[in-house]
Amino acid sequence: MSATIQVRVDADIFEAAKSAGAIAGRSAAQQVGHWVRIGREFEMADLERGKPEPTLRADPATALDAAVGPFYDTAGLSRWLGVSRQAIHKRIGKSLLAVHAEKNDILYPAFQFTEHGGTVPHLMDAARTLSTGLADEWSVALWLNTPVDDLAGRSIVECLRAANGDATDGGVADVDAALALARAEASRLAV
Repeated sequence: MSATIQVRVDADIFEAAKSAGAIAGRSAAQQVGHWVRIGREFEMADLERGKPEPTLRADPATALDAAVGPFYDTAGLSRWLGVSRQAIHKRIGKSLLAVHAEKNDILYPAFQFTEHGGTVPHLMDAARTLSTGLADEWSVALWLNTPVDDLAGRSIVECLRAANGDATDGGVADVDAALALARAEASRLAV
């Protein structure tokens, strides 16, 4: 016989569970349940300590690495979010932007993540739109992270962060304008 109980959790823990759950395809409640089953500690200090620092690639950084990075690798992202590597790989292209490096390494640009491990809302909409006109994921990542005049000198990712209240500059952005710009760029490049 199973019993159901209601539990209140700190808002930061809930956000961390929501973010990690989105990567693993679980609701926040399911992610908390998963953490309970595996014995995860529920203290924000532990969650924040587990967050790896994104880094530039170990080999000499190219201009492209510097413009798109820093990056998380799969192992670091898996530890931070408390989900399996397989769960992360399943989300590539759906809710995670990834770039392929030499030696078959998969890297995740840090600019796409919020403080608690979620991805910036609407960023993957823009990435999928751009991928119809751009040659590869590096080009998409570069375009998302490059300031453009049409967005008052901000990048798509900065614009979307601002629209979702996650901006460091406190600005308010227009998601529709950012996505329209992505559509226009994809159309221009597809010709």
